[in-house]
Amino acid sequence: MSAQFSYIILITLAISFFVLAYLSYVNNPKKRVNQVFSIWVVILATWSLVSFLEDEPLGNTLTNLLLKTDFSLGIIIGYLFLIFSFLFPRITVKPPKVVIYVLGIVSLMFSSMSFINLIVDGIHYKNGIQYNEGPLFIPYALLLASFFVVGCIILALKYRILRGVEKLQTIYFFYGISISAFFALLFNLVIANINYIPPQTSRFGVYGITFLVGATAYSIIKHRLLDIEVIIRRSVIYSVLLAILVGLYSLLVFGLNRIFLPGGTAGFPRITDLIAIVIVAFTVDPLKKFIEKSTDRVFFKARYNAEEQIGQLSETLASVIELPELVKEIKKVLKETIKVGKIAIYTKADSHYKPLAAADDFPKRLDLSIEKEYFLASYFTGNPEILVLDEIKRSVQEGKRLDPELAESTKFLGDNGVAVVVPLLAKGNLSGAMFLGEKLSQDIYSGEDIRFLEILAHQAALALENAKLYEEEKLYGIHLKQEVEKATANLRDANERLKELDELKDEFMSIASHELRTPMTAIKSYVWLALNNRGGEIGSQLRNYLTKVYDSSERMINMINDMLNVSRIETGRMQLEIVPTSTQKVLDQVVGDLSARASEARIEIKVAKDKIIPLVLADRDKLVEVFTNLIGNALKFTRKGGTVSVSSRKIGNVVETSVIDTGVGIAKENISKLFKKYGKLGESYATMSPTTGTGLGLYITKQYLEKMKGAIRVESTLGKGTTFTFSLPIATGAAKETEETKEVATFVPRRIIK
Repeated sequence: MSAQFSYIILITLAISFFVLAYLSYVNNPKKRVNQVFSIWVVILATWSLVSFLEDEPLGNTLTNLLLKTDFSLGIIIGYLFLIFSFLFPRITVKPPKVVIYVLGIVSLMFSSMSFINLIVDGIHYKNGIQYNEGPLFIPYALLLASFFVVGCIILALKYRILRGVEKLQTIYFFYGISISAFFALLFNLVIANINYIPPQTSRFGVYGITFLVGATAYSIIKHRLLDIEVIIRRSVIYSVLLAILVGLYSLLVFGLNRIFLPGGTAGFPRITDLIAIVIVAFTVDPLKKFIEKSTDRVFFKARYNAEEQIGQLSETLASVIELPELVKEIKKVLKETIKVGKIAIYTKADSHYKPLAAADDFPKRLDLSIEKEYFLASYFTGNPEILVLDEIKRSVQEGKRLDPELAESTKFLGDNGVAVVVPLLAKGNLSGAMFLGEKLSQDIYSGEDIRFLEILAHQAALALENAKLYEEEKLYGIHLKQEVEKATANLRDANERLKELDELKDEFMSIASHELRTPMTAIKSYVWLALNNRGGEIGSQLRNYLTKVYDSSERMINMINDMLNVSRIETGRMQLEIVPTSTQKVLDQVVGDLSARASEARIEIKVAKDKIIPLVLADRDKLVEVFTNLIGNALKFTRKGGTVSVSSRKIGNVVETSVIDTGVGIAKENISKLFKKYGKLGESYATMSPTTGTGLGLYITKQYLEKMKGAIRVESTLGKGTTFTFSLPIATGAAKETEETKEVATFVPRRIIK
């Protein structure tokens, strides 16, 4: 092996060890295992340099010093390895402090005796540099070998009881240190004293520590040994990036100089330097991304882009509102990113925490633990941070004082496969927790994983709360729907019963009206005969009495007719004969019939009409009733000396007729009652009349007009009068009626409406 290549290997190993020691210490300087490992690696790197240089031709004095330093450091390395084997990856068997101190003192004594010819008694030259064994060489060699053998046994025993990533860390470190120790002991203590073997062969003991460096580096990168994965990853990325950039710059400058400056020289900066710098500058970022992906593909296969995953999860959580689907999405993200084996999500319900059916991968005993110990409520209420069970276990093993309930719950959860508990906080209140099992890769949860879980937990808590509220609202909606359907069914039954009663009432009213109408008509007829002296002359007083009887019977017949009409309307037995009709002729007839009544009440009826009024489609008899009801009401509720005005006019495709009185008017809140059955008003408009009606007149009027495709409205100001306006459609095809001729020129077929 060439000297140059040997130096390269030596320098690479030394730098690797110093970097490893530095990173281990700065990552967690207060952790005992990191402290011991860092010191051990520094001494190991120093020993490799000394062991290499002692075979170089540096003179007797310096070579003798290097050889004794080699043996002095060797015993310290063995002792520190023994201590490290107790601490790494965590303490499972704690040795007595007296033993540790005694072994430390003995190691220091042997280390010191290495410089006074008790371990190595000088050097001599025979087929190269050889050392002379001192009187304590054998005890030294046995003690050194014992340190490594016992340390390896301790690691082997730990391997049997550890699990998960700690098991993987232990086995990789065990392989590395075992092979390295074997090479060091074999080549530095045994083969180095065989005369016919070249002295340079002892350097294979130094090269053997390559196995330790490689195993340790792989364990760090792959399994977070000493928790410095992130630092190592960045170091690898930037080291490779720096090497590529230096090489690229050198090649570019060399090539460009050959092209642009084949034989000349120029001062810096040359044009080729500037071109190379620009090219390198533009390739830095793409190269960095490429190296990150490449190193992740080889060493960090389980890595994920936390920001990208959180962004995707945010979009998903914002679009999903169904609780089962939401839980599935959360599980999917955890399994695809962190590669979690088991997941359980507990949410708060009535002061207890119960698992969601879509996320409950653990045994049912986990549920019993949660309910029995109230682990969530008692711990996370005051400590709303992610709980890593391995850290709690380590604290217990190190003798730290912890809440007994926490320690017991942690042990129980760990026995059921839980590795991490993530609290779910919604608006500062604990709403549940996620229980995560170990990773499928058996790796421990890294700092990046914990940060990812913190962000995910916040978003998941809000999304789960919203989903729970939605579920509650949905259940409430279902319950409310059931109650509404039940109430609707009851109302439907009641309505059907009311309809039956209403039909019975209508039937009764119809029968009663028919039965009453016959005797009332007879009474009216006989009274009329008496008033017209058909039975002989009657006295004035008797005439007065008979007149009152006649008027009362006429009112009674009108009331009976109203009730009969209502019955016909509501039972669909009302028949209307719709024909072109002159509103003016009907109006003149009704005014003529009511003129005597108006004169008696000293109320003037004014009729105003356009000269040309089209015919309307209406039932003439029903239109007479409409005019009679409206003008009759106006006369009834207008004081003596008042006025009732009636006017008709054509507006668009209808003829509007208004009946305006100067009566007492109607309050606004009572206008809506006018057109209802029995809609008599308890105010002066209704009570000022000396006679009372059925309250059916306006209801019948509105029904007649609507069946004739017309409409009616009312406007009134209390104390100033009322205006009733109704409209009827123009008889299309009929000639317009003039005031002079009052003739109909064309024929429009009559129409019967039932």
